Amino acid sequence: ETDVTAPSVLTVSKDNGSGPNGGEGSLKMIDNNLTTKFLAAGFPMTLSMQLKLPQAVAVQSYRLTSGNDAPERDPKNWKFFGSNDGSTWTLLDTRTNESFGARTQTYNYEFTNDTPYSYYRWLVEENHGSDAFQITEWRLITFK
Repeated sequence: ETDVTAPSVLTVSKDNGSGPNGGEGSLKMIDNNLTTKFLAAGFPMTLSMQLKLPQAVAVQSYRLTSGNDAPERDPKNWKFFGSNDGSTWTLLDTRTNESFGARTQTYNYEFTNDTPYSYYRWLVEENHGSDAFQITEWRLITFK
């Protein structure tokens, strides 16, 4: 398996109040560091996070690591998509009623995909009831 998250370009529909480079900014979720996290206020909302890879890769898994506190901020329901133009999206995975068993716990979500995509989007539709969202890490994995 290969982690293809770096060197991708991350965009989010809503960032931390301190910006992407802030203490809990969006770039913390792809820094491969389990002591940092991304925190966004203003939930509930549909929160979209997108990674643009330098070249198209067929991803078959993504990993999520829960935040260090407040399990009510964790993602619960989401969809995961791939695209080659950043406009037309193919649904690759859907998860509902997910929860993490502990803080800073990593779960691997596998799905079937042989199509290389340049863009991957994670669309979080619901968390566990908080007015904020958090995630420690989001990683893209290929098995090819």
